[in-house]
Amino acid sequence: MKTTSYDFATNPLTETDQQRFWAKVQKTNTCWLWVGACMMNGYGLLTIHGKNMLAHRMAYYLINGVMTEKYLCHSCDVRNCVNPAHLTPGTQHDNMKNIYQSGRKWHGKPSDEQKVQRTCLNCSSIFMRTVTIHRKELEPLCSPNCRKEWNRRDIAEQFWSHVDRSNPDSCWNWQGRLHRNGYGQIGFRSRDRLAHRFAWRLVYGNIPPGLHILHSCDNPSCVNPTHLSIGTRSENMQDASRKGRTYAPMRGLKGELNPFSKLTNLQRQEIRDRHAQGESYGMLAKAYGLGKTTIARIIKS
Repeated sequence: MKTTSYDFATNPLTETDQQRFWAKVQKTNTCWLWVGACMMNGYGLLTIHGKNMLAHRMAYYLINGVMTEKYLCHSCDVRNCVNPAHLTPGTQHDNMKNIYQSGRKWHGKPSDEQKVQRTCLNCSSIFMRTVTIHRKELEPLCSPNCRKEWNRRDIAEQFWSHVDRSNPDSCWNWQGRLHRNGYGQIGFRSRDRLAHRFAWRLVYGNIPPGLHILHSCDNPSCVNPTHLSIGTRSENMQDASRKGRTYAPMRGLKGELNPFSKLTNLQRQEIRDRHAQGESYGMLAKAYGLGKTTIARIIKS
């Protein structure tokens, strides 16, 4: 894909453009990794006002305020890195020299695989890997254990960014999606997970099969690990029953005595009076947001 130069003086970037750019950057202690679209050779790519531009050149402009006409060499040798501290302006000769020194000079056919030297982002060790220009290069991580630890740290950062942790002793309410029963939800590996169970796994490790996570604070959206405890299904139901969060203790309770009731006793009497004045079940159901069958039961009770 061909990239073009961009005239920032004629078409300055808006605040929305800048926010859209940084939303696709994953900042770490070392590299700032571009997680948006990439070219076949691994360099980040974005479209600004209909023009394709290299992501690392855009980052250099946003931080330094000037767009250099020179090449930008990666000192970290990570092509999708956009950290301006890792970018050094230079000539084409400097850029080619850097390619040779880092082992990225291609010999033979473009489809040939090459051995290159990389520095692990997690443990900083030097290792060799096989790369090709026809496949996007992943983050330089030397082993499955380093990749697992790196991914876990990345997932934890994303998870806790949706949590209000301003007070360490109070509830940490989940700021993301909520289930209709009030529990937080988070998407992970193409499935919806309960946020409080996910928080437990991040802090304490895996949950044994068949066990539940209980809230001592009785706040379903809370993910504070100090408010969570592990227990069996029986213990979870007993805890819910003691706190009045089950339907069983509410059976037989009518009107305001039942905490799940949608109407007050005054509203129930209003429905009876309005029906006595000639209003139909349909009109009353629409007025109170109830079904016709519920209206009929109220009138006949």
